[in-house]
Amino acid sequence: MLPMRTTRIRSNALTPWFDAECGAMRRKVRCAERRCKRTGLEEDRAEWIKLLRKKSASFKAKEQDYWESLIARDSKDSRRLWNDLSTILGRSRGSQGPTFSSDDFLCHLQKKVSDVRRATEGASPPAYSETEHRFQKFEKVTDVELKSLLLSSPSKSCSLDPMPTFLLKEFIDELLPFWFSFAMPH
Repeated sequence: MLPMRTTRIRSNALTPWFDAECGAMRRKVRCAERRCKRTGLEEDRAEWIKLLRKKSASFKAKEQDYWESLIARDSKDSRRLWNDLSTILGRSRGSQGPTFSSDDFLCHLQKKVSDVRRATEGASPPAYSETEHRFQKFEKVTDVELKSLLLSSPSKSCSLDPMPTFLLKEFIDELLPFWFSFAMPH
């Protein structure tokens, strides 16, 4: 009755560590969620939340074990190891992002500046008010202050960030000494 059509099948799974146990756990959590929404009882909600947290911890452990074993397996072969790391970081061969030259970037920047100038050429100059506040000196930031600042910042990231914010926050205690060793004059 329906016309034939071809479909593409993924050659590799998005989550290679996801197994039958993970699927069963996910189904159990969804069942608890539906029960909670159907009954509205607090004990059903508590059970759902408990299962959800257990599933999350289990998934995180399975993923970590998978990648650690993959890296351990390929630790002697640098090409395979770099491919593994690229996969972990989401840098597959097909998705390297946009590429552009420095000349392209310069043209883009010059166009942007000229567009802003053209859009604001009839505007009156900005008015600045005087203030009594003056910046007197720089004070060294402590590792405690830097840690507090980083942990209180939102966990937003983009593909251009050298490290995702959630990863930075997760390993902040290990990374802070390196930042201070680079920042301090020798």
